[in-house]
Amino acid sequence: MLESSGNRNIAQFLEERKERGLSTHCLDLMGSAIYPGASHYIDSAIGVRIKNIDGYLKSVAMIEHPSLSNDISSAFGHNNRRVIEGNVFSRSTVTLIKRTMGEMGVPGFDLITCRPDGPFRGHTVEKIPVDDENALAAYYAIQLRRYADLLNEDGVMLVQIPQREGLYSRLGGLRELFEDETFSREVFDSDYPGNSKVLLIKRLQTS
Repeated sequence: MLESSGNRNIAQFLEERKERGLSTHCLDLMGSAIYPGASHYIDSAIGVRIKNIDGYLKSVAMIEHPSLSNDISSAFGHNNRRVIEGNVFSRSTVTLIKRTMGEMGVPGFDLITCRPDGPFRGHTVEKIPVDDENALAAYYAIQLRRYADLLNEDGVMLVQIPQREGLYSRLGGLRELFEDETFSREVFDSDYPGNSKVLLIKRLQTS
């Protein structure tokens, strides 16, 4: 997902930042902030999901990927990693993230990952009907901008665009919210099952 910036994957992206003497603070929305193979490059990691299921995820990962047991243990045991229980579409969760950032000494994030496919599959988001593509696209764009504002300069956010009929053509709000002097925005095809697009948002340097 990071090919456009010369990075083959997240681990390499974080490694190259460390080599340049830059920070590597990570936020994983709708996830547990687990980046196997990259833990030793991470300054801090915050995961946000409805419920903390670390025990279950770790046991499954160990069974499915026994050869990566050391990386998995390192990822889950990172001494500067937190998991916040909350709905990423709730303002109270954003407030909790900011409070946790303060407690951890995180000024902003250098990498934000977000795979928000679940809430768009047969559910409603704050009383927005799932068949109202215009409303979903507008709401989606507003939420993404809220989190993008947590990026450090030169930080990037990788976002899964849910595979919804008609949603892509109605994401004009993304252009309006991100094509300014603060952010750049690119959309890529993805090989991830059930998902056809990845949005890369980068916070530009101002100096």
